[in-house]
Amino acid sequence: MALKNKFITFYHIATDTNDFKSFFREGAKTTLSNADAKGFYVWSNKTLAKNHIHLLNSGFLNKSLSQREALILGISVPKESLKYPIWQIDVEYAMGLFELFDQYDNFINQNLKNLNITLHNNELFLKKICEISCQKEEDKTIFQFKGKTSFNSDFPLVLTHYKKYSPIHPASEAVLWQTLVDVLCNTNPQFKEDYSQLMQTTYQKGNAFKYTGKKPLTITSATHVLVDEKDHLKQTVLWDKEKGSQQVCPFLKLKNLQR
Repeated sequence: MALKNKFITFYHIATDTNDFKSFFREGAKTTLSNADAKGFYVWSNKTLAKNHIHLLNSGFLNKSLSQREALILGISVPKESLKYPIWQIDVEYAMGLFELFDQYDNFINQNLKNLNITLHNNELFLKKICEISCQKEEDKTIFQFKGKTSFNSDFPLVLTHYKKYSPIHPASEAVLWQTLVDVLCNTNPQFKEDYSQLMQTTYQKGNAFKYTGKKPLTITSATHVLVDEKDHLKQTVLWDKEKGSQQVCPFLKLKNLQR
């Protein structure tokens, strides 16, 4: 089936409902405050977005149980635009990404040396990557990032991916996995093509993505979510672009919900 003119919808969780006006009027923009995490983060289906709201509940907005709320924002984009580097898989929830890494173990071992990549924000304290290697075993794959620490000494950092696959990966490792994605996409055209194809495939199954483009994305729907004392989600549609002319002004609707 041709991808041309086919649109897909992503869902973003906004934990501050006061941001709704800027989203509605200015669109969704890439965050510029953190060089390593730069991007606008979204889920590829509404169920994952709702699950993310539940995940946030432990300290959700530092509000009382009766006040917890969020927005689920829908964004529609052409499916053919789902390509690196404008779109990328969120490495903290990366379905299929490590299986793709496994397919390029020989390329990693032969080519990812003398890299000299400076890391701007890494909770594991590796400040510069000089070499990346990949060793496959029966039930796991071991990645070794060799580089410099803040103390300027050689330091191998070993991260293990187990074959009992889970798409969830620690945020503390995200900078290293994203670095591996970037260097592979920029040194191996086939990996870049396979990576973009992986985004097309895992979008349908449910995955997390980030948008890194400069052009704001248009908000096509907005749903207000209130989390009650039993962690149930009460949902109220504020805006639906297709039904916009039939709806009450979303700003008035949101104001009434916040009373």
